[in-house]
Amino acid sequence: MSESFNIVRESFKGPFVGRIIEGFPYPAKDCRYCYSQLILEQAVHVQGQEEVYKALFFCHNDDCPAYNEPARKQYAKVYYSCDEAFDRLEMLRIMANQKTR
Repeated sequence: MSESFNIVRESFKGPFVGRIIEGFPYPAKDCRYCYSQLILEQAVHVQGQEEVYKALFFCHNDDCPAYNEPARKQYAKVYYSCDEAFDRLEMLRIMANQKTR
């Protein structure tokens, strides 16, 4: 898939850092429809507690049965690192602006 998603980087107010931290041990996630490995697109970490985060993953497999070409939708997974991450970051949106394939 060639650049199907462009992540909109928001200015997160407060103690949140909206970025993927290079070298951070994000978990590997698989698509529940085609079992391809999902691609990490964005993450939001609590500043000073980087292990508390919310991550956004997408399936980039063109042949995935969940892909809907007319609607340009793909399987996406939001992952919370722990209960505290869910409590603190649930209402904080990670935005994705979809582009044409």
